[in-house]
Amino acid sequence: MRRFLLVFDLDGTLVDSAPDLRAALNQMLRERGHPALSLAQVKRMVGDGAPTMVARALAASGSDPADLAGALPRFLEIYEANAVRLTRPYPKCPRRSRACEGEATARRSAPTNRSARRSR
Repeated sequence: MRRFLLVFDLDGTLVDSAPDLRAALNQMLRERGHPALSLAQVKRMVGDGAPTMVARALAASGSDPADLAGALPRFLEIYEANAVRLTRPYPKCPRRSRACEGEATARRSAPTNRSARRSR
């Protein structure tokens, strides 16, 4: 029997984490006196890591790009404390994941940038 590995991307593929990202970004922005971002805006900022996303959020809100040094740690602090409040699996993902459980020879992995504590 052949063994194989199934790799699933977590954020944005198996789960919709954009609402939690938006909430953390908006809290960080409000604390700095900047306007909130829409969910559509945040979704366009995701994909190149937290530093790039925070830099994009600062630019979109009219903030000084030099504020990234202070904004990034604050965003990460807020997000880490609230990373799974609004995040939900996309429709059909739990069912598809369970379908793979019958594959005794398949190992599964879901890479993520989240801390190990938040991704389990």
